[in-house]
Amino acid sequence: MSEDAVIVLLDGALIDDWRVVKPHRIGGSSTVYRVRRNGTTGPDCALKLRNRSSVVCTRAEFLREMRLLRDRKLGPNQPDFLGCGEYEGEPYFVMEFAEMIHPGMTPDETYWFFRGIAEGLVRLNADFLFHGDIKDLNLGICGTFPHRRPVLLDLGSCRKWVYNIKDPLATTTSMLHE
Repeated sequence: MSEDAVIVLLDGALIDDWRVVKPHRIGGSSTVYRVRRNGTTGPDCALKLRNRSSVVCTRAEFLREMRLLRDRKLGPNQPDFLGCGEYEGEPYFVMEFAEMIHPGMTPDETYWFFRGIAEGLVRLNADFLFHGDIKDLNLGICGTFPHRRPVLLDLGSCRKWVYNIKDPLATTTSMLHE
């Protein structure tokens, strides 16, 4: 990925009604910034901005991820969708900020967390969708005590199940189509 593929936003930059607090994570398809609604002191949110000229994620795939989040395909097991727009010609969306899981969880916390993740996957699979990229960076916790909830992140890799009724063993996944 070339340097000009990532749109760099400095701390304090303003995108529509969102003020950048700091960069959070740069990926192959997008960059996530920790942001706050302008004029407020919190809570922090996450603004996901598609990287310019991304070969990992087309514009259509990024917009599909945004729609999956907006349409609440995972019910409570996803961050809340807070808005969307464009910045310098690239789409972005804003969602509730998710804290990463930590290795010091108790057995009860671990059970609670993975049960919630499994419930989200069941909801996704009920719509014949397959996440496709389950890893620690795509799992998080949203909300504040006592209303915390485990969430799945990065719906951009979701695939549609293609069931082969004549040969169930040949069932595959494919990219979602518009």
